Amino acid sequence: MVTRPRRCSMTQDPHQTADILIIGGGLSGSMLAAQLLRRPGQRRILIIETRSELGRGE
Repeated sequence: MVTRPRRCSMTQDPHQTADILIIGGGLSGSMLAAQLLRRPGQRRILIIETRSELGRGE
């Protein structure tokens, strides 16, 4: 099955909107976002992370 590419961007816009908000972009938050994006339907997912990279927990 071919899926269309997902767009990912970093923003500091305080007015950003999303359908789903995930706090923490470590392994768990990143995997949750990936699983949600595999489900049918259009949705905007916003991950809030203090670090500059996702999936890099300590």
